[in-house]
Amino acid sequence: MGTKKMKKKSIKTKQEKFFNTPIDIGLRVLFLLQDAKKLYDLQSLVYLDYFLVHSGDVPGGPESLHPNSPHHAIEILVKRKLMQDGLRAIHKKQLIDISLENKGVYYAKNKLTGEFLKHYSNSLYAEELRVRSKWVFRKFGKYDEEKLKKYVDANIKKWGTEFLDSTTK
Repeated sequence: MGTKKMKKKSIKTKQEKFFNTPIDIGLRVLFLLQDAKKLYDLQSLVYLDYFLVHSGDVPGGPESLHPNSPHHAIEILVKRKLMQDGLRAIHKKQLIDISLENKGVYYAKNKLTGEFLKHYSNSLYAEELRVRSKWVFRKFGKYDEEKLKKYVDANIKKWGTEFLDSTTK
């Protein structure tokens, strides 16, 4: 007689199922755009979102909101599609505006952004996002797209991208 093999179930917490999904990223972008003083393109939002959750990577920044894994900076390289999906989701709900400019597609808050975020007033995580979002714009708010890219390019290897070193040799 054979015994039935028990299938191993992957046990994931609710946070693990939500972390870095398009909805999670879209929600974080709402916090960023709420504090933004200008329009931002997709790649700049990828960078700003990285700073939002890994603020400890920047000298003088607050403690990172998300834990650092050895290769966490790789998020900058792989998050673009997730960011697009998150932006699409929050735009579909009319929580942000999209502007077609000469240089490309740009994103901005609208009157519903802040109203929606008021529903997150009692969340510790939301409060931490608010604090870090304000810091992100104090630090990087005056950077244009090129200056932001140069900052990331100059520092990305410091932030845990040993993976890049092994794949580019």
